[in-house]
Amino acid sequence: MTMDPNTLHQVLANTFKPDAVVRTQAEERLQWMQGQPGFVGSVYHVACASALDINIRQAAAICLKNRLKVQCWDSQVSNIQEHERALIRRSLVQAVTHAPVQISRLLIECLKIILRYDALTGGTDLLGDVMVHIQSEKQVEVVGGLMVLRVLAKRHEYETESSEAGCLLGHWRQLEPCITNIFMSISTQNSLNTEAVIAQRLLCKIYWSLGSSVVPPPWTQGVPQKWWDCFLQVLCAKVQAPAETDPDWKVQKWIAHITNRLLLHYGHPEDLNPREQPAA
Repeated sequence: MTMDPNTLHQVLANTFKPDAVVRTQAEERLQWMQGQPGFVGSVYHVACASALDINIRQAAAICLKNRLKVQCWDSQVSNIQEHERALIRRSLVQAVTHAPVQISRLLIECLKIILRYDALTGGTDLLGDVMVHIQSEKQVEVVGGLMVLRVLAKRHEYETESSEAGCLLGHWRQLEPCITNIFMSISTQNSLNTEAVIAQRLLCKIYWSLGSSVVPPPWTQGVPQKWWDCFLQVLCAKVQAPAETDPDWKVQKWIAHITNRLLLHYGHPEDLNPREQPAA
């Protein structure tokens, strides 16, 4: 069973009407629709529709996130249908990549909920989609892929044993040359746009999460000098009027965290096991 996205769009639009009667009726209709089969797929369509008003899309994304919270993604008693799950699984990375920031943040929250139930080693090709985006020549697709990869790395942070963590490591090894080049390219630029700074910060966060889990981060096999050079260059760069919301300042913070962890862990070679000795 499906629900017409156009009908749902009109109901969401009516919730913004100044007329209190129309708005109340729309809210009551929306409340009823949320319990019907096909709602999740339809509200996802509205959230991802680039031609629609941004406020309606944002309302749809909020509805999607809230619905996923109360409806177990893989539950047999859930009214989320299998074709809706398949739709979201195959297009979520693309949706996150091309949505405005206020929508992509909500879709990322949806992804976090889904990953509580979906295994990376299962029927989803989420990591494959991430790899395609990160290797793209378009900066917006690289940032979108890194956003999703950051969620995946964070999801398996501090795990001791996990087949999903092993799967993530396997893809990381394939991506490492590309990601290293991205980080080097960004770090050597004199002037960075917002997307480049965001990508730089996401790369630092991904490294941090991988270094917190059983997944061996790249530096367990020797820290590449080019990464150290990039770290040093970013740390020494002047940030004008640093503030809590300044992306440049946040990149420096994460690099300081990573550097501190590396020095604390690998600074005393005599305390390391044989497997970690090369990194010292």
